[in-house]
Amino acid sequence: MALGVNFGAFSAAFNASLAGILWRDILARKHIRVRAVDFARENLPIIAIAMTVGCVVLIAEVYIVRGDTPYHA
Repeated sequence: MALGVNFGAFSAAFNASLAGILWRDILARKHIRVRAVDFARENLPIIAIAMTVGCVVLIAEVYIVRGDTPYHA
């Protein structure tokens, strides 16, 4: 959940966040059409880099905070 909550704003679909819907509405009012394929193509590299960095940071935090003692259920 820590990684997923912030990725809606720049996902591969316009409708993934309120910001995307508002942005699309503003563009439509100015008669600018952005195809979903173009939107996804621009955002996929950003998503890949951000998700990779986020996962690496999250894994590093788990290993730093975890300590040496085993978990007891």
